[in-house]
Amino acid sequence: MGMLGIYLLLSFAAGYTAVRLWKTQMLAAAAAAVALAVLLPARGAAATEHMVGDGNGWILGFDYAAWAATKQFRVGDTLGT
Repeated sequence: MGMLGIYLLLSFAAGYTAVRLWKTQMLAAAAAAVALAVLLPARGAAATEHMVGDGNGWILGFDYAAWAATKQFRVGDTLGT
């Protein structure tokens, strides 16, 4: 095996090692992303039951617009009494 053969063999080995390292790093990054998605709770995923009037219920003369302005409603939330 001449110098060219040794050079080609070493070049192939270095390239193969770099590809294996890249694949390992990508697998580790993907595993970390999946772990974060599973372990961290999704914000706002749970529905909330808002008690209308904060205990006063549905009564005449209550400022429901002012009450609603203090709440953050999301899809899936419900109103309770």
